[in-house]
Amino acid sequence: MLKITADVRGRMMQKPKRPKVQWFVWLGFCLAVGSLLLISPNASAQPTPPNTAKPAATPQGFVPPKLLQFVQAPYPKEALKARKTGAVLLQLIVDATGKVVKATVVESAGAEFDQAALSAVQRFAFQPATFKGKPVPVRIAYRYRFTLQTIAASRPATRPKPVSLPTTQAALPPPRRAIESRTLDSAGASMVRGFLRERGTRRPIEGAPVYLLGRKRYQAITDPEGAFAIPNVQPGRYRFVAPVPNFEKLRQTVTVARKKTLDLQVYLRSTSEELFQSVTRAKRQRLEIHQQSLQEEEIRIAPGTQGDPLKVIQNLPGVARTPLNAGAFIVRGSAPGDTRTYLDGHQIPQLYHFGGLTAVVNGDMAQRLDFIPGGFSVAYGRGMGGVIHLQTRPGKDRFHGYVDLDIIDVGLFLEGPLWKGATFVASFRRSHLDLFLNLILPQNRAFDLTVAPRYYDYQFKIDWNVDRHNRLTLMYFGSGDKLSFLRSEPVGRSDIRGDFLFYTAFHRLNFSWAFRLGNTFEHDLAVQIGTTSTDTKGGDQFAFGLFEPILSIRDEMRWTPFKQLMIRAGLDMRLRYEEQRFDAPPSTPRVGDGNTGGTNILRDLKENLINTWIPEPALYLEAAWMPIPSLRIVPGIRVDFFGRTKEFTFDPRFNVAWDPIKMLTLKASVGLFSQPASGLNSSEMFGNPDIRAEKAMHYVLGAEVRWTEFFATEVNGYYKDLSGLVVSSSDVVVRNGQEVPERVTNKGQGRAYGVEFLIRHKPHGKFFGWISYTLGRSERLNRTTQEWELFNFDQTHILTLLGAYKIGWGLTLSARFRLVSGNPYTPYTGGIYNADSFGYLPIRGKTNSARAELFHQLDLRLDYEYAFPTWKMIFYLDVQNVYYQLNQEGRINNYDYTKQAPLTGIPILPSIGIKAQF
Repeated sequence: MLKITADVRGRMMQKPKRPKVQWFVWLGFCLAVGSLLLISPNASAQPTPPNTAKPAATPQGFVPPKLLQFVQAPYPKEALKARKTGAVLLQLIVDATGKVVKATVVESAGAEFDQAALSAVQRFAFQPATFKGKPVPVRIAYRYRFTLQTIAASRPATRPKPVSLPTTQAALPPPRRAIESRTLDSAGASMVRGFLRERGTRRPIEGAPVYLLGRKRYQAITDPEGAFAIPNVQPGRYRFVAPVPNFEKLRQTVTVARKKTLDLQVYLRSTSEELFQSVTRAKRQRLEIHQQSLQEEEIRIAPGTQGDPLKVIQNLPGVARTPLNAGAFIVRGSAPGDTRTYLDGHQIPQLYHFGGLTAVVNGDMAQRLDFIPGGFSVAYGRGMGGVIHLQTRPGKDRFHGYVDLDIIDVGLFLEGPLWKGATFVASFRRSHLDLFLNLILPQNRAFDLTVAPRYYDYQFKIDWNVDRHNRLTLMYFGSGDKLSFLRSEPVGRSDIRGDFLFYTAFHRLNFSWAFRLGNTFEHDLAVQIGTTSTDTKGGDQFAFGLFEPILSIRDEMRWTPFKQLMIRAGLDMRLRYEEQRFDAPPSTPRVGDGNTGGTNILRDLKENLINTWIPEPALYLEAAWMPIPSLRIVPGIRVDFFGRTKEFTFDPRFNVAWDPIKMLTLKASVGLFSQPASGLNSSEMFGNPDIRAEKAMHYVLGAEVRWTEFFATEVNGYYKDLSGLVVSSSDVVVRNGQEVPERVTNKGQGRAYGVEFLIRHKPHGKFFGWISYTLGRSERLNRTTQEWELFNFDQTHILTLLGAYKIGWGLTLSARFRLVSGNPYTPYTGGIYNADSFGYLPIRGKTNSARAELFHQLDLRLDYEYAFPTWKMIFYLDVQNVYYQLNQEGRINNYDYTKQAPLTGIPILPSIGIKAQF
């Protein structure tokens, strides 16, 4: 019978000396010296000669890393047939959390052995090295040896599946089917077998030692399925012990009967549930200089967001709040419609469900959320505000799911494996406000709610790692919202009445192919097809309908000819077919136009039909050049064609980042950004067919200081020069030989400038949180007076304090406090009676010369998690505006505009939910 082992020995590798930089000299010193020697008895119970290598001198206070979890490497089939052995010498970089972040081959034993060893060591877990009690990263040498040994068998036996093991641990048990068929070898002896899994999640615990302690000592190590088997156990009472790192230590008494098999199902409670999981990724070239990325736990339990990934963005610097929490994004003084939101590389048409209650994507599908407030790369376009990119994660390789119920909606979530290398994720949510809202609202002759607010969303995703070079993804998702009511009495002084309807829905199918060829070439192709539908009706005098099939293609290639240079080229194409129907006045109010003064703006209605193809292709090219390791220069250019207005735009952009010392990054960017005109503004009936794209120049200068791996501060200053803005026009122009009203023009100008501060502690240990503050100003130029006036959404001061702390016993408490300047508004000094409209016209003061009261609010969230052996129960309470602050969101005027009263938002909004998760 064959026994296959891996002999593991290690010592510290010398690391090149780094220049002494302030107080970081100790880190360079402990990385440059030290030794690690791992010697233990051979797994075949044969004595192993001691390692004669002399360790290097170890600095005082330095403790080398210790292997906690070994992962077996499959013995190469061809080598096994040829009875070939080998030893691979590897260099491992182990970070301060004990994770192997990089592994390279120093001495090769052949491609088949090298690949098997690399695959295994990257999943090792170490107890981190420490220097003076603090975890530090180290670089070590690790020898993975594959050997074949012949062991005499007392009886014929089926050859077990070959495995490779370190000499420091006992042999892994054979596969489960072999355990079930094995007979007892010794007279009166028995077998103890079972599974070791995490309590609540059923996740197998691999590489864990288990012991039977009694008259004799028995030991085994769990396999990748968490299975263990201890044969030839003498009858009696034993203590079953499983001392697994990061799990509560298990000690229980078991009785082994004569010639019997004892089956155990053991569930260990993870002590890491009391800590936030740190995410460490290998360093790679980053093209987005001004990017904030949020991890999964920061998204899931941020207070005041109900776990909504897009709402978490509202807590980052540079993002202003919208009145009544409407869900739009006002980034660095831009208009709400100027920021683009992407899902897995494609722009999505709708961010939130009705009223901004929740996002159209389940937050539990989020892998990472990237927020770029300005100066973004040429890979993004058609917007001049910011970029929000939500990347969904693949499903897990085990079945997992939950049912989630709160006062707003109910949700189902399921994920798991499909076939080898393939997983799936599925989610569905539906609101249930409409199920009881009609029952509690009073009957009103003037107001009949025929369809209460309701929404749904769904996502289904398949990820398939075909091989180490290719990965395929298929995702189908969508969303729908509807609200309808009947108004039998006129609205205000107008004669609007009848059916009021708001309906919007979209459905998308995404396909993507990712190809990787070593570290030099990457290719990502993503194709999306789908439809968008909108139906809006305002009584019997206003209607808007849209049906829009869409095709979106993103094809990007990244080539790294050498370490200092990466070239990225891509195609970003959208093709839409618009079927639109307008029933509206030709001159509808726009942002900044002011109040209509009580006149009936819907008196003269026009109908317009649009059925047209709108191509929007774009090409971009970018290079990331590192002339020296600490300097990264990223120039690029993007070329867009906007089919609606039939124009080309050329947007050059330039980003640079410099690390003068390891802990400090200085960054700067300048770039041009173009945004196409909307369908309403470019319509011949309602706008101006000669309208062109809006432009913005972004200037950003910033610095980031990383005090530790988890704690950093950042400051950014920005200036945005807005030109070609679409504004209303009262001019008359000649078009097609006729004098017609211009209605809108590109003569608007604006500017936004400010400085942002961020102090952030990433999820680590029991805490995460940040403090963000923005001091900014956003202005628009008055074409009549040529004076700069405050933008409608200008907010001078934006302060956010957010934090979460794991108390223990399954409890997590999180809080958010916001202090924000009120939005500016134009005051009224009275009114003049208009006999034609039977109403008053307001007498306006200076535009946006007054400001609403200061906004402040405290939100709290409490999560409680209890783990049963095979599932979890999670309770949460999320309360917005805990101390019942009546914040002003707008103004209400009396009939003649002589008195005003504040319009306040929701005083307090509790959300209670329960989630059953398996």
